[in-house]
Amino acid sequence: MSFLKEHVVQMDFERGKLILLKAAPEPEGEEYKLIYDRNGRPAIDMAVGRDEPTLFLIDTGFVAVGGSLSLGKRQFDELIDQGRLELSERRGEVLHVDGDETFRDGWLDELRLGRVTHKHVIVKDGRDNTIGMRHLSRYLATFDFPNARLYLRPTTRAAEPDRVDLSGLSIWRVEGEIEVEMIHPGTPGDAAGVMPGDRIQMVNGKPASTFSMFQLRSLLGSDGTKIRLGIETPSGKRQIALELSSQTSK
Repeated sequence: MSFLKEHVVQMDFERGKLILLKAAPEPEGEEYKLIYDRNGRPAIDMAVGRDEPTLFLIDTGFVAVGGSLSLGKRQFDELIDQGRLELSERRGEVLHVDGDETFRDGWLDELRLGRVTHKHVIVKDGRDNTIGMRHLSRYLATFDFPNARLYLRPTTRAAEPDRVDLSGLSIWRVEGEIEVEMIHPGTPGDAAGVMPGDRIQMVNGKPASTFSMFQLRSLLGSDGTKIRLGIETPSGKRQIALELSSQTSK
């Protein structure tokens, strides 16, 4: 974010817009002080459950299916020992601005961001306490970099529960198309024969290009649903159906 430090940047996820402003409009939600670490990375105070607030780095390059919150490994393990974090059987990779990283994940009992409390939150273990785009997308986020302030206004998605991916498909957008980056073994996507590099062209009869990445990842985490995908592969196009269930995608 270093090149944006002279600007006021608003991320409106509901409208799918990134807006550069001359000044932060009033009022635009709860105010947080931006604190910069020695590497110039911005952070804000958040509280894990009823604990005292601690610094969480803001990483807009932190993209993950389900949630986008990470805790340092020591705190992650302490919360497991306290019975406040239920460890998942899943293992995977997450994409940060610094590159790919393997992780454990689990369900945290409670997280407080200002006056908003989030229950049963997906968290991953990592090098630092980090908040990423998936979680911030629940808010209208206004970064007033010149005045070192962040304003967060809850949207209609603020209370939306976290979901884990049930398809086994790690996807990203490449040249305007939705491409499968990786397949997790033993998942519906793996059973359907989807391969890395395949491109998703249709989703439930609609062009994949009409969906945002947030919408697609939410669909792929919808327990008890059946999703029809039109896939383009090196050998041609084909149709597949994925039966999504938390009972078979742990």
